[in-house]
Amino acid sequence: MKIAVLECEYIAESETPSAGEYTRLFAELLALHPDAASIQLTAFDVHQGRFPASVHDWDGYLISGSYAGVYDDLPWICRLATFLREAHENAIPLVGICFGHQILAHALGGAAQKADVGWGLGVLETPISRRYPWMGNDDSPAIRLIYMHQDQVTTLPDSATPFARTEICPYAAFTIDRTVLAIQGHPEFTAQLTEHLIREMPEKFPPLRAETAVASLAQEADRTRVAGWIARFFLSAHGGEMKRLARAIQFQTVSSIDDPAANEPEFSAFEQFLADSFPGVHTECRLEAIGAPGLLYTWEGTESTLKPMLFLAHYDVVPAAKVEPDAVWNHPPFSGAIAEGCVWGRGALDDKSVLMSILEAAERLIARGYRPRRTLLFAFGGDEEVTGARGAARIAAELARRGVRTAATFDEGAVVVEGMLPFLTRPIALIGVAEKGYLDLRLVAQQSGGHASMPGRGTALGRLSRAVAAVDRHPFPARLIPAVADFLRRVGRSGRGPAALLFRAPRLLAPVVLRALGASPSTDALVRTTIAPTMARGSDAPNVLPARAEAVINLRLLPGTSIADALTRVGRIAAPHGVSVEALPGASEPVPESPTNTSAYRALERVIAEHFPEAVPAPFLVTATTDSKHYTAISDAVYRFVPLRLDTEALGTIHGVNERITHRDYRRAVAWYQRLFHLLGESADE
Repeated sequence: MKIAVLECEYIAESETPSAGEYTRLFAELLALHPDAASIQLTAFDVHQGRFPASVHDWDGYLISGSYAGVYDDLPWICRLATFLREAHENAIPLVGICFGHQILAHALGGAAQKADVGWGLGVLETPISRRYPWMGNDDSPAIRLIYMHQDQVTTLPDSATPFARTEICPYAAFTIDRTVLAIQGHPEFTAQLTEHLIREMPEKFPPLRAETAVASLAQEADRTRVAGWIARFFLSAHGGEMKRLARAIQFQTVSSIDDPAANEPEFSAFEQFLADSFPGVHTECRLEAIGAPGLLYTWEGTESTLKPMLFLAHYDVVPAAKVEPDAVWNHPPFSGAIAEGCVWGRGALDDKSVLMSILEAAERLIARGYRPRRTLLFAFGGDEEVTGARGAARIAAELARRGVRTAATFDEGAVVVEGMLPFLTRPIALIGVAEKGYLDLRLVAQQSGGHASMPGRGTALGRLSRAVAAVDRHPFPARLIPAVADFLRRVGRSGRGPAALLFRAPRLLAPVVLRALGASPSTDALVRTTIAPTMARGSDAPNVLPARAEAVINLRLLPGTSIADALTRVGRIAAPHGVSVEALPGASEPVPESPTNTSAYRALERVIAEHFPEAVPAPFLVTATTDSKHYTAISDAVYRFVPLRLDTEALGTIHGVNERITHRDYRRAVAWYQRLFHLLGESADE
């Protein structure tokens, strides 16, 4: 778990104070307790104006003490209060110590000021009035903490609950929901450091109070106990949105291409769960059950003349053991376990997190009284994993029948990726502007069967094997389509080295670029229609010649290659071997490229830059297929992007084992959609 320490002052324990001192103290504190082993701290000296690039970049924030007061008219204090309010609005866990305790109260609606009783100094007994799970098994009625404060919280935020006090500080600690923990004392201070600070600043403290405080340091402060509190609080802190996502994952909405009624009770229960979980959405939006299964929400805008924006997601999932049937999950695949800073289970990434973040964002905006200028549509399919014919296709057909045309449609298909290109150290925000087509071809060879002891020449399986090998030896030619050329130019301008220079002029250097991309399967898929033999079948016994042998090859069609083109090409290669070729159901043509000069695309880039400031946004060719293919006929543009930052390991869990989403990524996704809805909801047609 990655926690940012917002340092609000240098500690005057050396002649050359520097950033990171508070972070070192907090690291030493947390090291006292084994529950903090997974927590990593990074320092930001916010009092010098150095803040995290985005509030969503960290799993939580730890706010330090300061010599300043929250009432001081300093730019960094105003900025910090705004930052903390944004973090709280997005349910990001916050822990404040001393000044951090006071600034949390101040930022969230309370107040802090200088106390009439003067300094709280030294080790003080602190009675505990409430118990919380993150306190662990310790039921002691009080803790001893080191204090060093003249200011204190005088008014709590409306939603805060106090749970500790001292003789001079009635609000020595408080919580808000499950995401804010504020403590006036200094658990990170040692007795030695505290005495040093008292003796180094005699002008600050009344002499008698100072000597009494130094004497109190002979008592051992409960540093290890509070270290456990802070660690367990961070590890368990989450808002209601995490619980709702976890519950969504528990519905086993596994779709089947062969049995449309498979798991129907699970799908119905999931739909009822959405109605119960998002009352605002289900009051303000019109809901229609159009697909089988499939849902369409209409959030009416104030100006009916503007084209709507359409957002897609799906709530079906693949079986838990689809790829690795013998693999063991760390948490059961439909448990929705909230553990280790993640929500675990099938659909955590693909695609329930997207669906739920869309509804969470809309619910928040509705709760604030927001109504979009432009109508927003949410279309959720229940069979995307098995072609989308019963869900997305039916919703799209109904919208077409009504004459609806969207200014833009947004779907899954691409994310923020790390380490995709060796010459680029920054992550890439891939925005899918085109999508490859899908085609399964069955190759069939027939011949009289018989006993394997007298095979003759040219068996059905032998001819089929030679045909498949011939198809495999004759790949489709590589081509540089505009979307890929634009992608290469953009990443080339942001990278370094010879490869980056090469990609800056992909058209001019096309032969070299195509050879470079062809060297890796992941990039080769961007420049050609790919062929992958996936299935084969012969006889049912090892000593019997099959009368019929067949194989299936899967093709992903590069835009510019149609289903008919691919069928003709493969058929021509297979024919000399006496093998016929036919297309199987479920094929889809490549999706044409969408423009990158629209207001919708610019809005995407803007919101990506706000939430992923270090990422390079780039148009991209999506090599998989999505539900968006069903909506191209009613959309001016289709863009595929999910606001998740995933590395290679995380991408491998999609349809694999241990699929999960971090709290940080999910909270960012909710905030991302909230911002995009507001931006697009207020936009005008071009």
